[in-house]
Amino acid sequence: QVMRQWGRWCLTPDYLFGDPRLRAAESFAAVATPLEVIHFDDDAYAPPAAVERLARAFTGAQVRRALIPAASVEGGRIGHFGFFRRSRCERHWGRIASFLVERNAAPAE
Repeated sequence: QVMRQWGRWCLTPDYLFGDPRLRAAESFAAVATPLEVIHFDDDAYAPPAAVERLARAFTGAQVRRALIPAASVEGGRIGHFGFFRRSRCERHWGRIASFLVERNAAPAE
């Protein structure tokens, strides 16, 4: 069922925002915590326009964007899942850790 649902979203111009059962636009807009959206220039599943569309949907949040070029990692390839491979992207994990520490140190809103 999950794969079928994802397949329907992929065939819909507005992706998951086109599924009225999800109320995705409302859910994304309700997020109020700061976010950092990280994307990769060799991600075939999430090209820049798709990443930007998702980032813009968080209308209630302060969103920072960061592009990590594939050329900056061992082997020159990240793709959609490579960021979680220690052998490729461990040196970039500090960015996530810093954001989380910074966010945790911020006063409660």
